[in-house]
Amino acid sequence: MSLPAYPDIFRSLFSHNLDEFLQSLFLYLDPASLKNCRCVSQQWNYFIQRRLWSSQVGRKKLRSRLNFLWKNGDFDISDFVKCKQNVYCIECDDSYVYCGTVDGFIEVYHAFSGDLKYQLCCKADSSAGAESVQFDVGEDDLATLTESGTISIWNKQSGKLNYQAKHHGENISVFGIKVIGASVVTGAGDGSVVLLEKTRDEEWVIKSKVYTNKEEITHIDIDQGWLVTGTRASIKLWNLADLEQGPRPDTIEVHPWMLILHFPFMFVVGGELWGGLQVWNVETRRRIRNIEIDNKQFHTLSSNGDLLVISEIVELWPGDDPQEVSILVFDKKELCDDGIADDKLWRRERICEQTFAGGEVNAAINKTILVVAHGDLVDIQHFWTTTGRDSGIKPI
Repeated sequence: MSLPAYPDIFRSLFSHNLDEFLQSLFLYLDPASLKNCRCVSQQWNYFIQRRLWSSQVGRKKLRSRLNFLWKNGDFDISDFVKCKQNVYCIECDDSYVYCGTVDGFIEVYHAFSGDLKYQLCCKADSSAGAESVQFDVGEDDLATLTESGTISIWNKQSGKLNYQAKHHGENISVFGIKVIGASVVTGAGDGSVVLLEKTRDEEWVIKSKVYTNKEEITHIDIDQGWLVTGTRASIKLWNLADLEQGPRPDTIEVHPWMLILHFPFMFVVGGELWGGLQVWNVETRRRIRNIEIDNKQFHTLSSNGDLLVISEIVELWPGDDPQEVSILVFDKKELCDDGIADDKLWRRERICEQTFAGGEVNAAINKTILVVAHGDLVDIQHFWTTTGRDSGIKPI
């Protein structure tokens, strides 16, 4: 059945090239509705693609509206999925939500429907005991690691396994993994760094193994050709193009639990070691911020390029009552501007409940959603949706 003709008023607006007015109308819609509007006619499809999504002016307006909704909108929290085991770490991109579980699996769900796309066993032996999973998501590939040091690389769309090995060696713990284009970098407990590259045949080969660093690597990240490695004493900066030359000699004296690099700025949390959030310029090795937040400690970070979310951690023992923990969202640009005082920074706070049985609370963010995992449950907030309210919450 053909779609009904769109109203005469829209035909008139198109014929008179009233682009700015049409843009303002379409900007009231969320991304899913905009996508549906492309099916109305070739003219609507052309306008949305060329004058909104592919136009600098249109994209700027879309981004401005989305930023307003993140900072001022009031949106309901809804149940998303129940995973098969407790979630150890979580991430999301524009299409999927990825949950690494405590039993060695990763579960991938469609971000809008919550339908399971696939489940992957990241252990070398599927019958082996529980092993928590960490991972990183690239444009085309998904790279995972387990507690025993098994590195796996999967095609993100199909879930096909294209590489699996313990390339740092047996009985060597691996804590850092990063996908960057057609490359994967891993960092291990013996200080070694391994660079893998993908061939045209979708095969992964080891290009470099570097042993110049002798300190245990606890976390890594990469941006704009620079690699940062966190150790138990400091953070080191490497030029990815000259990886075999080792890290620069001038280190940053902070012990990270987790870090994110948006070169030249780096965001660091201390987990159980120290509280708050720190922001550093890795080029100058200058600390820009050291934000203390009510003596709270944070263990994970996630970024969508514009916003940064951190998750609080509390220590619970059997028999302890549940405790409230904070999920905080910050504006990345504000964090990097040392002209803004800490108490003037915008932030959005969500309060969640942590239990001993459920384990740690973890949060992740993409351009339009915030997902939070606690135990085996994941909930979601959509910040660009036709059902959301554009007012009602004040920045804190």
